[in-house]
Amino acid sequence: MGDDLGEREGDPAVRADSVVVNSRTTVVAEGVTAEEVDERPNAFYGKVVSVTGEITDVLESGALIVENRLVALTADFGQRRPREGERVRIVGPVRPFDPDQLRQGGRGSPDDEVFGDFANRPAVVAQSIENAR
Repeated sequence: MGDDLGEREGDPAVRADSVVVNSRTTVVAEGVTAEEVDERPNAFYGKVVSVTGEITDVLESGALIVENRLVALTADFGQRRPREGERVRIVGPVRPFDPDQLRQGGRGSPDDEVFGDFANRPAVVAQSIENAR
């Protein structure tokens, strides 16, 4: 994924109230469960959360399903692709999931059926994914 902001014109953006110089993300809600985000999305929309849970599906588009309740959108997996059954900690902002945005970017078509089930439900835009215990 390039750093050219022109490529992202029209994409959703998050307005930061503060910037952390050391590039670590300031987490607003630590230790949140996928169930909490799914059941009370308005409490989390626009906030950076740390969600820990089991990956129940890894989709071709690069999205992850956590605990059968929450979509985690990823830009890329870096060194290693997470696997189904792994317990992970995902950090990122929560927003309503819009499968049409992925389709427009050419990333959604293989997973349309799954994505349809999660339309307008909360999603975490993963800024980091790490193994959890």
